[in-house]
This record gives sequence, structure tokens and C-alpha cells, in this order.
Amino acid sequence: MALDIKSFETIIPSRFLSFTIPNPALPTHLLRVAVLDNPIQLNESPQVAALFVPQNREPDWIFSTESGHLQLLLSSPGISRLILIGSNPISGSDSSPLTYHKRDNAQYVKSLENSVKPLFFALSPKVSFQDGIFDVPILDYEDNLICSVVLERCVGVFVCEMLVEDIEIESDSELREFRRRLRFKRMPNLVQTEIRIVPQKVFELDRVKIGGEVKFEA
Repeated sequence: MALDIKSFETIIPSRFLSFTIPNPALPTHLLRVAVLDNPIQLNESPQVAALFVPQNREPDWIFSTESGHLQLLLSSPGISRLILIGSNPISGSDSSPLTYHKRDNAQYVKSLENSVKPLFFALSPKVSFQDGIFDVPILDYEDNLICSVVLERCVGVFVCEMLVEDIEIESDSELREFRRRLRFKRMPNLVQTEIRIVPQKVFELDRVKIGGEVKFEA
């Protein structure tokens, strides 16, 4: 069924819609677009904001579910509609490990931002254009994750899908901090187990890269 763009002309509390479009940067790939309206009716003129899903973190609960989308929306005061834009995972690509690097993600967002701006206008309420001045701010998603790689996926009878990951997180000290963790994907933002890890061999820390050839141990 074709998407009726007129359906976005008004804010409907708690309405959630998602669809896919061709990726302007990679024509053979798709972008997933998700639109959520604030469940609380705000009195002021509706404010629309957009957020780009960090590359290779699309399966994360906070970016892939309506509940996670709602958490992002409610953590941004004054926003009436939040638009998420992210790569649509390719079917059958689960065999390759998902690697995330914050530095690379900034370049990815920059490559998409200008090409999808017309979409932001099309997905904004009609009333937003009444004063003749209209802009859709781009929100930043910030956490302490610098990079990560998925080592293994497994499925349990009761807890469903589990992920084992090696990660690097921001540290208050001058030393880089690496960890291995187990996450249950059905439990929002919950890390079930996490331990510190170090490179198996002596490396200059500047050369150590999550998802590279360096092996880690507890």
C-alpha cells in the first residue's frame, strides 16, 4: 500500500509509522524511516526533530523498536515529532560481524544529511510552515560507546536473542578502556554481564582497534 504523505500534516498523539526508501548514498540499499508523534499534546507550535541512527547499531532496541523510539522522543523536551533515519538491515547479512566506530559514523551522517532534508519537510506538520521560517534540527545520540563489534549471537528459550560484544568506552583516565559484555536484546538497555579485557599481546594502545586483528583476554 502506498504511503499517503498527507497523513503527516497533523500531529496525532502516539502515532507511529515506519517505511523504507532508497538510500541516496547507496542506491542498492534502503533507509528505514520511523516517525513517532509525542503522546502528550503540546500547546506550543509543534516542533519536529530528526535523528540519524548510528551506523551498524540499527538492531539496538532503542533504535529498532517503538518503545525505544519513545524513550528518545521523551528525552528531548518540546519535541512533538521525532523522525529516525537509519540503514535498513540487509536480509541474510547476519553472518558478518557488526562493527561500530563513532568517528566513522560522523562521516556517514554527513553524507546523508543534505540528501534527506527534503524528506524532513515532507514529514512535518502543515502548521510548521505558517510563519514562513522552518527548520528541522538534527539531534545527536550520545553515549559512552566509542566502538564495538558483535562476536556472537545466540538464542535462549526464555531470554531470546543474546549478543556477545567487545567494546571500547570513554574513560576518565588517559588509558583506553576495553570490555566484553553480554546483552539480552529483549531487555531495554540492560547489560547482563560485563568484564574488563586487555590485548593478549603487548601493543601500543594507539594501534589497538576493536574489530581488528588484535585478540583480547580478561
